[in-house]
Amino acid sequence: MKKQGFALFALALALQAGAANAACAPGTTCYELCPEVELETSYNTAGSALRYLFNGKGSWLFATELDLRQDFTFTPAAMEGLARLKRIFDGYGTTVVIVYTPPRALMHPDRLSHPGYSHSAALKSYIAALQQLRSLGYVVPDYPSLIPDMSGTFFQRRDHHWTTTGSRLTARLVADSVKTLPVYADLQKKEFVTELKGLYKKYGTLATVATRVCGMGLPNQYVQSYTTVAKGSTNNENDLFGDSGSRPEVTLIGTSFSKGKVDYNFAGFMEEYLSVPIDNRAIRGGGYNGSLEQIILDGMFASSPPRILIWEVPGQFPMDSPSFYRLIGAELEGGCKSAGKIAGKSQVSDVEHDPLANANGGTVLPLTARDHVLKLKFSDASVFSFFLNLTYMSGHHEKIKVERHPYVKHDGTFYFNLPETGKFAEDTLYSVGLRLAQPSESKIDVEVQVCERPGERSATSTSVSDRG
Repeated sequence: MKKQGFALFALALALQAGAANAACAPGTTCYELCPEVELETSYNTAGSALRYLFNGKGSWLFATELDLRQDFTFTPAAMEGLARLKRIFDGYGTTVVIVYTPPRALMHPDRLSHPGYSHSAALKSYIAALQQLRSLGYVVPDYPSLIPDMSGTFFQRRDHHWTTTGSRLTARLVADSVKTLPVYADLQKKEFVTELKGLYKKYGTLATVATRVCGMGLPNQYVQSYTTVAKGSTNNENDLFGDSGSRPEVTLIGTSFSKGKVDYNFAGFMEEYLSVPIDNRAIRGGGYNGSLEQIILDGMFASSPPRILIWEVPGQFPMDSPSFYRLIGAELEGGCKSAGKIAGKSQVSDVEHDPLANANGGTVLPLTARDHVLKLKFSDASVFSFFLNLTYMSGHHEKIKVERHPYVKHDGTFYFNLPETGKFAEDTLYSVGLRLAQPSESKIDVEVQVCERPGERSATSTSVSDRG
């Protein structure tokens, strides 16, 4: 009786959706947006990441900055940073799978009508970008194999997230890639089963912006919802960590695609296809960097590095921030090898201060940039971004913004590598200037130390026994 009631409910929703689109002829637009969607000022508070909405075909909405990316080429700085991270991950014995999800326009060109967008050019660039990642040694699922078969089922019509169909297809691609890895045979296996929970109602992130900007109401969308549990599970927290209580050997990091207000069961589908438990550490709204930094600060790599790290990254992120790699790299390496060689302290604000100078007592220490890391300890953990002005003995200045994702929980401590390549690498650090990116109402102090970098771990430095 329960199954029959659910079937009738699903049929009613399908009829409702059909009625809503009955007056929408094929190839036409169902919901006309207002002219204000073309104004930058319309997005100051109404979804700044979803700028410049426009109509797709039928009941689809798109956003120019979110969906119409055509050049996916990783910059030299991004490639250098990703290569550096790969070497550090290798030192921990961690294999990294990057799930670089394609934007909506790339998956659903049949739903798009935009004169400035070339699907063939975007696809060619996207395929080349995936190959760039593979050239560095990352495991990358074969997303392009899905694109010819998509017909409006991978992404939602008025939301930037995938559907559970898109999530399931991606999980299958990931599983196919992981099963080819030698490390997969060594993982402890456990059988999982996926069950249909029902339907969930979703208004949609793009629809929400359209309502705020244009004042228009749009129908809800309904997507199937699934749950995955270990076979014979009591569905409690201990089931994730198994009989031994140890952390799963596979960790998932990423965004709301992987763990959000709505569960698209990405981790669950992968558990089913891989037959291994997955520790889902994704952060809703965390960008490509937030959950990675969080597991580092939580001590995962220091205590029990994952055998496989699955890194879900939406394709609108170019991953090209040089400061990200210097911050994450320093934290992954463990910060300082020993106590700081020189230190300074001062109060900070949104006006530049100089908390450290390499000339105290008249002696200049040989602080060669490529061998050293900064440790910055703020008295207030509300600091997430600041500007550094690094001066070298050669007279060169390096000005760079350091940012930590605001959803990351931390104690106010930052580690930041000085340059290991480029024109500053052989320079001697002379002074550190610092100002906050945002003004603060409270008094904030910072202590800055310059210490020796611990260096890269060897690929054999982490044994299975080290994993706890």
